[in-house]
Amino acid sequence: MKTFIFGLVFLGFTNLTAAQEVIASVNYDNSSFKSELTTPLKNSEYLSNFDTKNVSEVISDFQKYVANYDLANAKIYTSEDPSIYHISFSEGNNRVEATYNQEGALISCIEKYENVRLPLTISSKIARQYPDWEFNKVHCTIKYVKNSDAIIAYEVAIKKDSKRKTVKYTL
Repeated sequence: MKTFIFGLVFLGFTNLTAAQEVIASVNYDNSSFKSELTTPLKNSEYLSNFDTKNVSEVISDFQKYVANYDLANAKIYTSEDPSIYHISFSEGNNRVEATYNQEGALISCIEKYENVRLPLTISSKIARQYPDWEFNKVHCTIKYVKNSDAIIAYEVAIKKDSKRKTVKYTL
């Protein structure tokens, strides 16, 4: 009986000591403190040609990469010999053939993307023109030449049962 009472008293004291622990909790929300390292764009004229509503995020991200490409770090770059550089970028089925001058400025490029998201304006036009048809494939071709407007062309393959059509839009 003494052991039983001693055990209860011991358990009671351990419960009290656990209750006296100080627990500190800090909830730190860093969503308002996001910072990004930004560098000035070398080819901002190239990026300003595109409305982000008319291109998907995949295309926009790829274009930012092409615009920020540092030609001076390329193996083929030589500062002594004035040249024009043709650089090919690819990621999956997406390709960009870019031409840079000696200073690293983008002169022209041809971009080809497969199965990218259509802009809302084009997808809604197709949906209204071809009800009950489904989108099968999307190809986007962008042609850019410095000091002129970029040409964005979408080629959309649609299908309904065994019928297939290709619809083309140029922005």
